[in-house]
Amino acid sequence: MGFVLACALSLGARGEEAPAELARWLAGQVVPLASVDPAAPDDADLAAFGRAVGEARIVALGEVSHGESNTFLLKSRLVRYLHERKGFEVLLLESGMYDGQSLWHEVQAGAAARQASFGSLFYMYNRSVEMRALYDYVDRHKHDPRPLVLTAMDTPHGGARSQAGLLPGLAGFLRGKGLGALATGGGWNDFTRVAEAVLAMRAEPPAAAELAAFERAAARLDAALAGVADAYAFPDSSGFWRRQIDSIAAQGATMWDPARPYARDVQMARNVEYLADRYYAGRKVIVWAMTGHALDLAVHAARADGDGGGARSMGEALQRRYGDAYYKVAVAGHAGRHREFTDGSLLHVDASRACSLEAAWHAGGQPMGFLDLRGARATADGAHWLDSPATTVGLSYYADGGCYEGPLGDYVDGLFYVDRIEPAEMEAGFRFPG
Repeated sequence: MGFVLACALSLGARGEEAPAELARWLAGQVVPLASVDPAAPDDADLAAFGRAVGEARIVALGEVSHGESNTFLLKSRLVRYLHERKGFEVLLLESGMYDGQSLWHEVQAGAAARQASFGSLFYMYNRSVEMRALYDYVDRHKHDPRPLVLTAMDTPHGGARSQAGLLPGLAGFLRGKGLGALATGGGWNDFTRVAEAVLAMRAEPPAAAELAAFERAAARLDAALAGVADAYAFPDSSGFWRRQIDSIAAQGATMWDPARPYARDVQMARNVEYLADRYYAGRKVIVWAMTGHALDLAVHAARADGDGGGARSMGEALQRRYGDAYYKVAVAGHAGRHREFTDGSLLHVDASRACSLEAAWHAGGQPMGFLDLRGARATADGAHWLDSPATTVGLSYYADGGCYEGPLGDYVDGLFYVDRIEPAEMEAGFRFPG
């Protein structure tokens, strides 16, 4: 589901000095982490993380594989901390934006968040045992004066709510605004024919003529909706429906157009910007996604031009838009196993190579900790390490392609380390779609 970086970041080019010297530097920089438990009674060990976030308005919490038990627990703990201690109020999951808004609408009406998410949000986010604490937290606070809004920001990914309700909802909105003629006839059929294929995640691309007709119909719909005032409330939001049209187009491009592999990421960023700047204007936002989406790839000049002005990841686009108000976090591990989200198999995590950041961290004997890369990079010693090529599996456990090298401090701003990664535990009876 996430954009996979093969070897990823990378601390290796320093040669023989790297392991010992880097381990000594890390020992003076890393703040120990006491627990990944979302219910931990004392948040003192997260104070350094809170200081690092500072006044950032958007915090992205990355994960390497979508299938790590202690990463899910840690991120759930960080969400609670950001909500309670730093004033964050909106949580955007890497799932279809329509599904997320529909889900939150139902939760506000009294539905239990986790049960309401089944079949709509990404299954690793509601069928992993470790995620229950997050949904319980949302439910406990959903009627508070300042609830934690649980929603999503991705393009459509086969969610049941999207498949059943997105197109009928758009048609109903058009009719309600006196634009019903756009929701019938040949133009509407041109749009829905391709949109239905996207919503169902059909691998076979439509014919070129069908795609061209879809693009023309989508442009007409968008132009009409641009003239409708935005109420910023689901489902009566013209801006929301415009993002759904764009998201369908972007997901289709990602699935069917090899020349636009980053269309989804660019659209995810646009969805986040709309939600943060308009729909939830004035509120601080947490983005929960795979690290490959959240990181800033601007430093990786060797990659092909990205989609939409050159952006190659959601994080790169958000970094351009928000600067230091965007703080991105990754989680790294030295060894262990993670669960492959496509078929449930257990795959090994191995960062034992001597040049890696994880190997140096492991050598220091600290089982869990936090490193503020943004803050450390401002020091002479930090710049020595973080402005040079580095290797870390904290961006990807997959080793099926080339490495992406560049200054570690450019890709992410904060790094949590858990010495041994454990695989996510799935609920009894759950079957992977693969």
